Amino acid sequence: MYIKKRFFLLFLLISFLFEANIYASPNAESLLKELFKPNSSLGNYRLLIGKKAEKQIKSKPLSEYEIFYKISNDNIYISGYSDLDIYYAIVCFLENELNIHFLTKDEVFIPKFFPKLPNAKEFRHIPPFKWRSTYSKSLSSNETFSANMKLNGYTTKNPLFRQQNTTKYVHHTMQDLLPWNQYKNHKPNLFSRPVHEITNRQSHVYQVQPCFTNQTVKKIVFDKLKAQMLSNPKETKVNIGIYDSNYFCNCPSCAKLQGSSNNPNYTFIPFANEIASRLNKEVRPIKVGVFAYLKTADPVPELSYNEFIEVQYCPIASCQVHDMTTMCESHLKIVDQIEGWQKNFDGKIDLWYYGVNFNNSQLSAPNFFNYQQDLIFYNNAGMDRIFMQLSGPAADTSWHELRDYLTSQLMWDLSIDVPQKIKIFLKYYYGEQAVPYLFEYLKTYQKIALKSNQHGHCHSEASDYGFQASDYTKLLKILKKARSHTTDLKKRKRIEKLFAEPYRISLEDFIQLQFKNKYERTNIPWSQIYKYRFRTIFFRNFCQNNGINSYRGHIDLIQMYEYWDRLLTRSVIEEEIK
Repeated sequence: MYIKKRFFLLFLLISFLFEANIYASPNAESLLKELFKPNSSLGNYRLLIGKKAEKQIKSKPLSEYEIFYKISNDNIYISGYSDLDIYYAIVCFLENELNIHFLTKDEVFIPKFFPKLPNAKEFRHIPPFKWRSTYSKSLSSNETFSANMKLNGYTTKNPLFRQQNTTKYVHHTMQDLLPWNQYKNHKPNLFSRPVHEITNRQSHVYQVQPCFTNQTVKKIVFDKLKAQMLSNPKETKVNIGIYDSNYFCNCPSCAKLQGSSNNPNYTFIPFANEIASRLNKEVRPIKVGVFAYLKTADPVPELSYNEFIEVQYCPIASCQVHDMTTMCESHLKIVDQIEGWQKNFDGKIDLWYYGVNFNNSQLSAPNFFNYQQDLIFYNNAGMDRIFMQLSGPAADTSWHELRDYLTSQLMWDLSIDVPQKIKIFLKYYYGEQAVPYLFEYLKTYQKIALKSNQHGHCHSEASDYGFQASDYTKLLKILKKARSHTTDLKKRKRIEKLFAEPYRISLEDFIQLQFKNKYERTNIPWSQIYKYRFRTIFFRNFCQNNGINSYRGHIDLIQMYEYWDRLLTRSVIEEEIK
């Protein structure tokens, strides 16, 4: 610990001498105290944090989740409703007043000269989303960085960063409560499909659902949740999230309840209500989280969840080309779904928002300038807890660093100036010289998609967003300009990583034609072939055949792009497909 601290202080010293990016994730409170040490450039100020600042807020006590800081002559007061809120107040002070920017888990920008602090200023803020969580390896794997991004959706070992509110986002817990591999041969069958119908081309979790009218299923799920509650007496919420599948049960019992609607909520809502009621009656008071996801996103007017249920709504098919101010077909359906849930359910509805193209990690969703209006829409609909689905485990994809940064800023404050925040990140992560070109790229990328009037969602290919193979030339030209104006080698490499996106677009037409012709007479869904064959051929095989260690990162990008250029000839692509 002593050595780590010495290194950190050395980095800090460098930042005072030169405007610099520090390649670490510093604890914001430690950073603040270090900056305001006696004899430093900010040492003439007196810091009063937490309880020491209580006198300043007695006249107007803080609300839940609220943060506060105040500058009064030479005194700086920082406080918050909870210990974690105090930490967020420190982060906001560093960002707003000292121009310090936490960029990634490995990097924070510290200016050479700090702005002059005002003689008097008071700042208060209550975040629009009270619970903020992100599925991104960069954030979920680093508790300090997630706290610096003001996310509170992680339970950690550090008491300071330990989750302050005990809400859990819903995940596919039925896969753990009733694992298919363990119960697949049970007689009678507990799932929507028999074993012989499950193929090896996809994981079973995408091909089955439990039978929600089956009494054995109910007993297994109840018993496991009861045991979980007894082993964790402080737990205030458990989940029964469905499998990640649209293959719902249609046995005689389920079909009778569903009727002609084919809506699985006619079987799942009674199932969830029964489990939740029994847990609250036989064990202790507790909330039970469920999904409104895939087919269960459609409410049914005759049925409602009981008072023990909390719903997490996922608009997975939402158009990513247009924001929620444009009422295209998918957005009209979302409005109908939300209104339907609000009519017959009085409980809590949370948001599970897909912010990326989850199927194709090297092809961005054209939605950087859509996030703000989307999140404002859902927040105005009463959703104040959010799970943001980002790059997941694919931590080296195009633009994922900017997405982590921008979405975290928006979950904290929906009123931010989005173009300004984007430019701040571009400046300090990719270099000031590259900012106009990278910003132009993002605007051009979205402009192409908007002009096409396509409605691609989070599981889309380039053509679904309206891109044509010819668009790659224009996009690549902009990125090459950004690279040519950047002298820093590290930042040039970061820009080169972005080249994968236009190169991916360049192959769109030919790949679709070849794969469709080759497999159109098979029973395999076209989307599955396209997704998995593309990844196999043009990433894994390419890396293996050319001595490149991994397509996830740390590859020779120049070598990769030269190879992509050769792939643009028909003969090379056909050879690869064989």
